[in-house]
Amino acid sequence: MRSINLYTLNKIYMQYKNKPNIITKYIEHHSFKKYDIDLSELECLSLFVETLENFGAKINSFDDFFYSYTIPQISKEFDLLKIGKEYIVNIELKREFTSTEKIQKQLMENKHYLSHFNKEIVNLTFVSEDLEFFSLNKDSELIRIDIEKVALLLDKTKATITKDLDKEYKITHYLVSPINKTASFIESKYFLTNPQDEIKRKILRNIKVSRFQTVEAVAGTGKSLLLYDLARHFAQRYKVLVVHVAKLCEGHNEINKHFDNIDVITIKALEKYDIKDYSFIFIDEAHRLYKTQVENLNKKMSVNQKCIFFMDKKQCINQAIIKSNATKNIRELSANQIHTLKGKIRTNKELASVVTRLFDNSKTYHKISNDVFEIHYTTSAEDTNKIIEHYENNGYQFIKYTPSQYKFSEINQHKTGMTAHEVIGQEFENIITYMSSNFFYDLNGALDSEPSPYPNYLYVKMLYQIVTRARNKLCIVIEKNPDLYETIVNFL
Repeated sequence: MRSINLYTLNKIYMQYKNKPNIITKYIEHHSFKKYDIDLSELECLSLFVETLENFGAKINSFDDFFYSYTIPQISKEFDLLKIGKEYIVNIELKREFTSTEKIQKQLMENKHYLSHFNKEIVNLTFVSEDLEFFSLNKDSELIRIDIEKVALLLDKTKATITKDLDKEYKITHYLVSPINKTASFIESKYFLTNPQDEIKRKILRNIKVSRFQTVEAVAGTGKSLLLYDLARHFAQRYKVLVVHVAKLCEGHNEINKHFDNIDVITIKALEKYDIKDYSFIFIDEAHRLYKTQVENLNKKMSVNQKCIFFMDKKQCINQAIIKSNATKNIRELSANQIHTLKGKIRTNKELASVVTRLFDNSKTYHKISNDVFEIHYTTSAEDTNKIIEHYENNGYQFIKYTPSQYKFSEINQHKTGMTAHEVIGQEFENIITYMSSNFFYDLNGALDSEPSPYPNYLYVKMLYQIVTRARNKLCIVIEKNPDLYETIVNFL
């Protein structure tokens, strides 16, 4: 995307407001961005330009603005954005003054998403109905700003970034995992995305009339953050229990220490746990429940308690649990209160393409960049371990397949590391793992594997659990499986 001059854009709007297709072509030609025209917003923009012109702003003051810019993955949009050497100027356009709280919240969010530039941030809201500008003071209170000050600011702000703004954003700065970035969560240094916020509002609306609700989401959509954000919301007034259907990690322990009204326990602990004092119960990784566990929970709860399940059926890695089909019971309990959280935010598009292609080789995608995915080949576990150790020393998290407690398998003769079961619900910047001779592609191009010595453990499902923990980069070592390596390397 390229920046654009707002003065010249306004001239096009004034001339062709009755021919929106001409305006669209102008914006797309100059900004290199697909644009869905919004005439009401363009009317606000026109009044913005004319108001500042009346107070001495010249054509150069309107140069090099990114218009309607959206941060990749998280869909955070800025109406007007100008990146200068000393200042970042962000201006939101409003037809009318909605409310102090809404404008204040938006400007605070914008400040959060612009903070990584390490420049002074000037966040403004222009209300076209009143021709007024608003900003936040040092105490984050909403105040009016003189138009003359805005005109002077734009005049002296010379842009240093005029294209490819996407490259300036590292999305991991904004994605907070309550489990792996617990300090940021505790300090409320995060904001929900629009899809997360929409689901939250639906749950809060239905909470009085619905005893059970369910949130379904695939890996990377931010369901854990939504769960814990809801938990802290209710914990302001009530006792909240979070049942994690996997092992607890240090992040869970930190949440237990910090929040007086939130208790996080495992599903095993729930069997003998007294839940009568909890008003709200959250079940994290509910797709890993057995049918009997869902039934026992239902019996244990009183009629006044509320329960919200969070699940992703694709993340189930145990054959016995899949056959139990507890997710069907969960959906029946939740009746029509099943919410689907969409929009992957954790992984970048390149990495998401890698994961999709890895598990279904029949699909065609563009070539994958080695900036996000690396693949190596070895002929022994010893060499595989050397590569794994090298990547660990460079910031990668090694995750291995959960071994059978009863029988040895060649796939498990590698160095110690966290297992697929131990990382459930967690995420890491960069991940390294391996694929042995157990893996192959079937005739339809789907990834398959030989069975595990413990038949309930599914290698392909475990691999999916492992690779979807990565936020930034993924490295896979192929061991003693040349056919698999040749197939995968062909889509690089």
